[in-house]
Amino acid sequence: MIRTLLVTACALGPPAVGNATAQSEIDIWASILKPEYFGNRKIIEGKSIVKIRLPRRAEDAGVVPVSINSKIPQTPERHIEELYICRRQET
Repeated sequence: MIRTLLVTACALGPPAVGNATAQSEIDIWASILKPEYFGNRKIIEGKSIVKIRLPRRAEDAGVVPVSINSKIPQTPERHIEELYICRRQET
């Protein structure tokens, strides 16, 4: 999956040069990533579902400890099956 995301990001072209604070008019999440990987599935976002802890600065950039804890009870009817962690591009 990482290769696919990298290929998708590379296919969008190089970042604009000049005004570094300008945002792209394309919403990559809505137009590319969500339809490709999640289709019409409902995605719940928010701090009430999971708690993710990681250090501000890792000792080694290649090994960053991440702790993920569910804030909802895991029952057969309602549970977390998959969790995707993506790096957000800094603006």
